[in-house]
Amino acid sequence: MQVSFQLAHITVGSSCHHFMKKVLKPENYVDIVPKYRKLKCGMGPLLFVTYSSECLKLIATSYNLSINHSLPDALELTLSFLYLFYIAIVAEKTHSAFKSFIMDLREFERKEVKEYEVWHNVDLVNDVIYAMEQETGFTALGFFEVNISTITALVSTTITYLLILIQWN
Repeated sequence: MQVSFQLAHITVGSSCHHFMKKVLKPENYVDIVPKYRKLKCGMGPLLFVTYSSECLKLIATSYNLSINHSLPDALELTLSFLYLFYIAIVAEKTHSAFKSFIMDLREFERKEVKEYEVWHNVDLVNDVIYAMEQETGFTALGFFEVNISTITALVSTTITYLLILIQWN
């Protein structure tokens, strides 16, 4: 389980890094929205499986930790939380870079019109900008958005279920 989750966080990190470094360039403006949608669509199942399984693992590990007070459980709990936090930060940073790229695209549009007097691309650039403004962040198959607030919800859910489990004991 731990190895598969490490692969998940490496996959998310490298895919998002590639998107931010290679795809988000003004000369690629026509392909940006379809590639962003493809990235989100490809990450959806991975994010869903990762977050749902890790949420259950966090609850079970927290319960074990409350009973046994063992160092391995504490380390596993911390590592799982850090992996989820990393994935949320990467997803949020990629979405933020995608949204902030709109300003770069507007500058590219102004430069293209001013230097080359290319007016036929202006409508295309404006259509791309409009499509970019409509895009949402990364989701786990549409069930929930993956960002920093998801981590807060995950921690509160874990604490709630932990308290319920402790009361049963």
